Parts: sequence; structure tokens; C-alpha cells
Amino acid sequence: MQDIIRQDLKNIVHKKFGLDLNIEVLQTEKKFGDYKSNIAFKIAQCIKEKPQDIAEIIKNELRDYQVNTVNGFINIWIKKEDLIKYLKKETLIEKTKSKDKIIIDYSSPNIAKPMNVSHLLSTIIGDSILRIHKYIGFDIESDNHIGDWGTQFGKLIYAIDKWGDYTEIQKDPIEKLLKLYIEFHKKEENNKELKDEAKKYFKLLSEKDPKILKIWNDCVNWSIQDFKRIYKILDIHEFTYILGESFYNELALDIVKKSLKDGIAKIEERAVVVYTKQNQKPLVLQKSDKTTVYALRDIATIKYRQDVLGKNVLIYEIGSDQKQMIEQMFEASKILGITKKNTKLILISHGILKLEGNKKLSTRKGIIIRAEDIINTSIERSKDIMNKNGITNDKSIKDIAIGAIKFNILKKHYSSDIIFNIDQMLQTNGNTSVYIQYVYVRCASILKNEKNIINFSNISFSNDDEINLARYIYKFQDAIYESKLSPNILTEYLLNLSKTFNSFYEKHSILKTQTEVRNTRLALTYKTMQIIKTGLDLLGINTIEKM
Repeated sequence: MQDIIRQDLKNIVHKKFGLDLNIEVLQTEKKFGDYKSNIAFKIAQCIKEKPQDIAEIIKNELRDYQVNTVNGFINIWIKKEDLIKYLKKETLIEKTKSKDKIIIDYSSPNIAKPMNVSHLLSTIIGDSILRIHKYIGFDIESDNHIGDWGTQFGKLIYAIDKWGDYTEIQKDPIEKLLKLYIEFHKKEENNKELKDEAKKYFKLLSEKDPKILKIWNDCVNWSIQDFKRIYKILDIHEFTYILGESFYNELALDIVKKSLKDGIAKIEERAVVVYTKQNQKPLVLQKSDKTTVYALRDIATIKYRQDVLGKNVLIYEIGSDQKQMIEQMFEASKILGITKKNTKLILISHGILKLEGNKKLSTRKGIIIRAEDIINTSIERSKDIMNKNGITNDKSIKDIAIGAIKFNILKKHYSSDIIFNIDQMLQTNGNTSVYIQYVYVRCASILKNEKNIINFSNISFSNDDEINLARYIYKFQDAIYESKLSPNILTEYLLNLSKTFNSFYEKHSILKTQTEVRNTRLALTYKTMQIIKTGLDLLGINTIEKM
């Protein structure tokens, strides 16, 4: 709705004052209106008139809304009849008409390791961003850009080849591969020659040595199956593509050749580098041993996503520790002429996930907090709490636990650090998904025998509390569009809607009242329930039927 009001104001400003200005429309406190704008002050600076006089002119043109002006500020309310129209509609938002073709890159764990708890952030934030874009109507696909290439795999394959028992590895591949990786790093501390051996093995992999390639392929396949198992537990959307770094290696080599030929890249100390505007230190594209680096493979990924997949918006959901490197890679891609003029590169850089006690996570030294451990612990704790409340259904308990994990990650802006406290996450009266699921159950209980008899053609408001709830329901449209890249806006909206409905429920009877009033309140309850279910789904959280 904010975009519609913004466009209405833009048309009025152009028509009445001949100006083309950036117009800000903000949500405001309910006593002042649904929305407000200070555009009269901007116009006043241009035409040297009083802001209040300008605001009055604009007010008289805004005929589709209830409007007042205070000291030059324009306060806008949605008319009651429009609130009623929205309650009657089954659809909750107007779909976008954007022609953008989008791909979002998220999760991206490394092969041959259990999925780390820190990967939960990228997986869950990226999945919600994907869901919201799909719901709005964007043409969007997803890519799990797994880490399956680089010198570290020379280390792993060396360990497998020299110390591993292939028969034993196949029984429990991820755990066995992790142990071998850790063993390599322990031995490397006292044997520096192992580092050179790892480089040799990675070079053999780059040259597609049959034996080394077979080991590597097995590691990739074992890992993807384990990733999919975790994604299924978390109810993550199936990825459109799972294309690891290795997929882009040949394309990356072509980019090196062309960039050297065009004189954009340079050879320094036998390595190929490119200087970016952002950093004086050059970005290495290819090492002295002719192997490619992560940044170059990512530049090749940009080219592939544009040229082959036909995408013009590329969203990257990554950790803050990679932010500087990705930003430099974006800059290098432009300098190399890879990024097209109409391509948008969007970086979503999430904070750090911490367990209480602030344990540092490190795969090399064996201190790894597995995503699955967090999931299982949350489910067990959820079971303890919910059993006391009479909930014994395993699916409901799992949905509550997974919802709590996701909501705890999504309720803060993605750049914030996240602290895991399972007991706080599962509180029924806090800022949690459990509270929102509880309100959904309350709505469903009220509507259990009433949903099909609501007369949506006969809705009218009998008091201000009904209107205020209707106004908050109406703002779901704004919350969805504002949440495209920031799901925390949707979490805050759902919490506030749930609190608004609960306050209404505690103050006013819904079922035990006269027919016309009862009908309107049932419609408000139904719309609240519909929005909560939709909103939670966009966060990747299931509703439950009993609580």
C-alpha cells in the first residue's frame, strides 16, 4: 500500500507543482494515521511556500483516503470501506509485475563435513527470502553453491588415500571424512611436507586423475545426500540447482585467459591478479601452480548465471566473514567486464551464530557444533515442555522445535549476531514462533464450527477496536513487500498482529454476541488466522492444530 500511496503523491506533486521528487511514505502510530509523509516540506524548499498550505492542496487531491494535515505533515488513513473490502478478499496481496529473473545463492556448505550450525543461518534466511519472493510473484530460482573445490580437498583426498579404509568410510562417510580431515591438520603441525603433498593431490584432481577423481566424486555424492537429509528435517525448499565450485572451473580458466589477453589482469610472482578500486591489495584469480581460487570461480558463476541461466538479479546470502571478499569479487567482476550493466548483485551478509558460552566453531581442530545436534536438542526440549501441556503428537513437537530455531534466526535483522538459547526460543508468552502458533490455534478453535457460515458480504464495524485490528490486518501487504530481503520485518509484523488479536480477544466476546457483530468479528478472526498461516509458511514454519 505504501507504494500505491507514494505513486499517488508523486502524480499529485507533478500535476500541481510540476516537480519530480523522491517521496517518503512511512507507517505511523495509529492515533496519527496509517501512513504519513513530509513531502510538503520538500516542495516548500522548491517553491518557497508554507508547508501547511502545500499540505492542504495535496490533501484535497487525495480523495481515495481519509486525510488530515498537521503543521505541514500529511496523515493518511485507509478508509473503512477499503478495510472491509480487504476482509472480504481471499487473496492477501497484489502480485508483482516485475520482469526480473532472480537467482538466490544460499546455504553453500562444504562437502565432506557435517553441516555446521553456522550454516543454519544462510540456509534458513535464504529459504525465507526465496519463499517471500515466490509468494509475491517474482521469477526466482535457487542455487546451492557447495564448496567442493580447492586445496583443502587435496588434504582430504591425501588422508583418504594414505590412511583411510574405504570400506569403513562408506558405512558412515561424513563422520569418517571429518576425522580424516582433522587428523591431517594435526599431523601437518609437525610435518610441513604434508602441505606440499596436499597441493600435489589437488593438482592431480585438477588434471582429472582417474583414481583421485573417483575419490572426490564419492565425497561429493555422500555429502549431497547428507545435506538433503538435513534440508528435509528443516523443510527447506528443494534447490533449483546444486552446482558446486568445481562446475565453474573450466569457465574460470577461460576468464583468466581473456583477462590476460585484454590486459586487465596481470601476472605477479607467477600468480594472476586483478587490481580493484575497492582494495589496493590485488585480488588473486589464479595461483602460481595454475589452480583457480574461490573468487575467480565465483566470478565465473556470475557469468554462467547471466549468460546461461538468463538471470539479471543475483542475490548472495553469505556470512559476514566472507563479506569483504565477496564485495571485492563483485568489483573485480565489473572490472573484468563480466557483470552486465543491467545485472544487480545483492549481498545479504548475516551475522555470527553463537551458543551460550560463546564457543568458537572450528572444523580443523575438531570443535564443530553440528546443525543436526542443535535440531535434535531443540526437538527433545520441545518434547519435554509440550508433553507437560498435553501435546504428545511427534509432528507437532517437531514443528514447534523447528519453528523456534527458524524464528530465533529470522526475528533479528540478518546482519545481527544470533544467540541460541533453546528455553527462551520455546517460550509460549515471549517474542517467539510458539506464541504465534498458539494464537493460530486460538483462531482455529474459534472458527472450528463457524468458518463456513461467515457472511463476508455483511461486514460492518461496531467499535474502534475492530477497526484497529482491521487496520493491522490490512498492513500485511506492506509487511510482505518490505520483507523481500529482510524477513525480520515479517516476524515483527506477525508478532504484533498476534498480540493485537489476543488483546482484542481478551477484551471482546466473539461467539457470544449479536449476529451482525459476531459475523464481523469472525471475519476478523478468519483473516488473522489466514495471515498467520501464510506468514509463518513464508518463514518456513508450520502451524499446528492443537496447543
